[in-house]
Amino acid sequence: MSQSPLISIIVPVYNVERYLDACISSIVNQTYRNLDIIIVDDVSPDHCPELCDRWATKDTRIRVIHRERNGGLSAARNSGIDAMRGAYVSFVDSDDVIAPEMIETLVSDALAHDADIVSCGANKETEDLGTVIAPMVPPTRTLTGEQALDEFLHCTGNILDCAWGKLYRVTLLERSDALRFPIGLNSEDFYFNAIAFHLANRVHVEGKALYQYRMRPGSITNGTFSQHSFDRITIGEMIVKQLRTLGCANTAGMAYYRMQKHYDVLFSLVRSHRPKTQIGEYAARLRKTAGPVYRDTKVTFARKARIFCFSHWPRAYYALNRRIR
Repeated sequence: MSQSPLISIIVPVYNVERYLDACISSIVNQTYRNLDIIIVDDVSPDHCPELCDRWATKDTRIRVIHRERNGGLSAARNSGIDAMRGAYVSFVDSDDVIAPEMIETLVSDALAHDADIVSCGANKETEDLGTVIAPMVPPTRTLTGEQALDEFLHCTGNILDCAWGKLYRVTLLERSDALRFPIGLNSEDFYFNAIAFHLANRVHVEGKALYQYRMRPGSITNGTFSQHSFDRITIGEMIVKQLRTLGCANTAGMAYYRMQKHYDVLFSLVRSHRPKTQIGEYAARLRKTAGPVYRDTKVTFARKARIFCFSHWPRAYYALNRRIR
């Protein structure tokens, strides 16, 4: 393969006119120049469609897809996947910014380690990108795909579970039709990466923080509790079902992941002061999914104790933890 393979970068765009120029500028100014930049306008109601077209006139590497109707983040990314021409693909959210050397670093890592996936670190930053709120910088290392999947399923945090901040070998996406983003659901990155890790031969984790994640009011990730909050459970069930279909044998990891998604939803319910009956219903669901986790030797006793306490006394456990913090 050429030492400077073509890299497709897919940018889904919707209602981000305040941030779009900064995002695209950070992409076109990459030190790595052999780029196929695909901007997908998901029928944005602001001035984003015009901004996208303006960028295409400035840089011949940019192609703009104007979707005919809004389909959400997953549909926009899938449209970009269908149009990509590169040997590798990366996803950048349109309100975020990437370091000038991000693509060059990820390509170098992919070639040096023969990796199907390269994942870098990131910084969660304030809306103006002026202050780092939370650094997310896993240790640098190279894993097999199944090792990476196990890290993902056990929610270790040692590899980021988002689609952004990564480079995927395009032939990886050709190994299964399942490797697409599920339509109409939030937490779609989790599904995509679970399948990608399972299909990958080798995954390299780059410890440098090369992605700036903008924490802004009203974004999907930072929104208040809604019906989409339950998507985490749906995505968890989809992941387990698809991994089993693909022959994944990590039953302990899949059981832990199912439990964790129920834990996350229950946590959101308690934090949002939802009705007692609803909290009780999802506490019961957590107790049911937690059963196999107590037999998992990879899970610490302290973690098991926290799961047990939260599943039996969710509001009291939550209140106690807030006081401790």
